[in-house]
Amino acid sequence: MKKRNIIRLLITTFVLLGLSGCTFPFAKNDKAGEKENIKAGYGEAYIYYHEDMRVKRRNSVYQLRQPDVLTASVEELLGELMKEYEGVFSVYTYMFDENNVRLEVSFTAPAPLSREVYLLSTASICTTLFQLEGISGIRINIFDEDEKVLLSEEYDRSSFFFGGYDKAEGLNEIAVKIYMSYNGERGLRAYMLDVNPDYHISAQELIVNYLAKQQCIPPNTSVISVSVTENECVIDLSDDFEQSFQGRTPEEVLYAVVNSLTSLDGIDSVRILIGGESRDTFRGNTDISGPLKFNSDIVIQ
Repeated sequence: MKKRNIIRLLITTFVLLGLSGCTFPFAKNDKAGEKENIKAGYGEAYIYYHEDMRVKRRNSVYQLRQPDVLTASVEELLGELMKEYEGVFSVYTYMFDENNVRLEVSFTAPAPLSREVYLLSTASICTTLFQLEGISGIRINIFDEDEKVLLSEEYDRSSFFFGGYDKAEGLNEIAVKIYMSYNGERGLRAYMLDVNPDYHISAQELIVNYLAKQQCIPPNTSVISVSVTENECVIDLSDDFEQSFQGRTPEEVLYAVVNSLTSLDGIDSVRILIGGESRDTFRGNTDISGPLKFNSDIVIQ
């Protein structure tokens, strides 16, 4: 039996023995695997790791700083993975082939670990990195400190698939804080909302869509693009956002978006573009020429 088949047989065996607390079938299901793919270019990814002999996923979404640069994104995700595998791996290196489609990642393990740990580590590392578009295959090498090969295997996108997550762990839903005007009141109130994120929509777009659906902002408002760099969110909204909206003051509309987005982890300020352009004011009287911070004055306690 070939080495690759042996490894996959071992992984499947571990699954059947109860390592699949988060529905952990390894299946060749390309369509299902695609839904985890970097949320349609919005630069958000999940970090997978293993704990208690199970592959798990961080509850929060990780925002890539340079989602359009593949090497930078690989570096960022590997850096986050090393935080989860502190003590398991001490050093990593990576390289692409000449066509920049196949990735090879090598790790150094400072202490010998069980075969199960190496395989679960490989599953979580590959699942994390395969969210990046453009990577067609990944070779994982694990060496001890004497450079002895402990594991060397190549995987493709169909090698690992996680069919779902245990709701008791909160992995299907995330809680977000939305600031909305309510029942004709002046000002905004905070509401906690449990949502099931769409794998193809960023958390920022999900919030704007919800505010529009609830008619807290002009209902035809849509997100053109969104990015987060150094804790600042830059969000480009359609021209509909600037339309006059009966029953909502310009400040209520503007800060429904700003306050809600700054409640997300990793966002301290929001810069709003409208129709792809930077504006000096919103509806002629509210300054939006620079980044906006959370506005506590408009919040009803």
